[in-house]
Amino acid sequence: MKKSKEQIVGWVFIILHLVGIAGFSIEATRELFQFLTPFNLLISLGLLLWLHTNRNNQFILLSLLVGLLGYLVEVVGVNTGQIFGNYTYGKTLGFQLWQTPLIIGVNWLMMIYYTSAIAKRITGVLALQIAIGAALMVLMDLLIEPVAIQFDYWTWSGDVIPLQNYFGWFVTALLLHAIYSRIEHTSKNGAAPYLAFAQLIFFAVLNVLRTL
Repeated sequence: MKKSKEQIVGWVFIILHLVGIAGFSIEATRELFQFLTPFNLLISLGLLLWLHTNRNNQFILLSLLVGLLGYLVEVVGVNTGQIFGNYTYGKTLGFQLWQTPLIIGVNWLMMIYYTSAIAKRITGVLALQIAIGAALMVLMDLLIEPVAIQFDYWTWSGDVIPLQNYFGWFVTALLLHAIYSRIEHTSKNGAAPYLAFAQLIFFAVLNVLRTL
């Protein structure tokens, strides 16, 4: 039954992101889909956490901590330029506090969750899981950045993505993966790789379409 739920949710992820590709690609619906972006992130994370069968106090506290730290790192980053470089957030990601969308904490937790799940499938060595998870985050960000700029997620000073951004992402992801690795995973969430794949396809296709 659990595997069946994971597969259903997995296909929901894929369908949502395929619809998103169409919505962002069509000028008439682009503004609507930009508005819906925070809701997509909330739904995606909510479904992942719903399928996590060991939702004990440790899991809840560490998940909240990872989301909060991800948000606070962005607050410092966007207001000082010292972590990722000089950037500002646009309107697409919704309500902002301290010039940072609240939903960005959800995005950090979601990405940490699914890259952690993939890393655990690759190796049982904890240190490697943390390093692989952080590396996967950076690889995903390479795809995210051009699309994020195009659709007003955020913009960079001088329209140049600095190498500092990827270094900052890797170090932040290492820290958050190290924290999240303390969760005792008694079950694997089979929907997590589906979400990773759906996001990979979403950003890869939009990157190709913007060059045409």
